[in-house]
This record gives sequence, C-alpha cells and structure tokens, in this order.
Amino acid sequence: MKFEHYGGVNLIYSQFFTVGILLLAITVFYLVFLTPQKNKSEHDRILDLLKVRYANNELSDSQYYEVKSILEDENSDSPAISVLKERYARGNLSSVEFIKMRNTII
Repeated sequence: MKFEHYGGVNLIYSQFFTVGILLLAITVFYLVFLTPQKNKSEHDRILDLLKVRYANNELSDSQYYEVKSILEDENSDSPAISVLKERYARGNLSSVEFIKMRNTII
C-alpha cells in the first residue's frame, strides 16, 4: 500500500522515467547528428573504388577525372543513387547510362 503513488501521476518523477527520457534523447541525437557521417564514408568508399581502377590502369587520365567529377557533383543521400554511383565507379555503366539512370531516379 505504501508504494501506490509510483503507478500514478508521480511516474514523471520516477528515476526510471528520467533515465528513459535521457536514453531517448541520446538516441535521437545520435540518429540526427551522427548518421550523416555514414553517407560521407560511403562516398569516400566509392571514390576509393575509382582510385583502385585508376591505379590498375583501367582508366586513362581523362576518364578518371570525368568519372570523379561526375561522382563528386552528385551529392544525393538516396540509397538508389549510392548503388548507381558504385556501379558507375566500378565501370559497369558509361557516363551516358549513369546520367540517364540518375535522371530517371530523381
């Protein structure tokens, strides 16, 4: 009987409620501010694929700079665009095909 008030209005003053709100705030902060860094590393990974192809002499200088400039100009966070950029960096798509597919997605 002496613990009845914890199930009622005084829930807000409970230590567990405070800890729960804190955990919720930390989770929201993480999702809002730290998740975009993942996209930046994805962009770097795609550029690294391109650099490997260039180092293996699969691309000429002009092709490398063309593909690199097109990839750097595209700054969408869309997962579909990321997959398309990866295919383009691997050499599975030409520049014309990449631009047509990108315009279709957007």
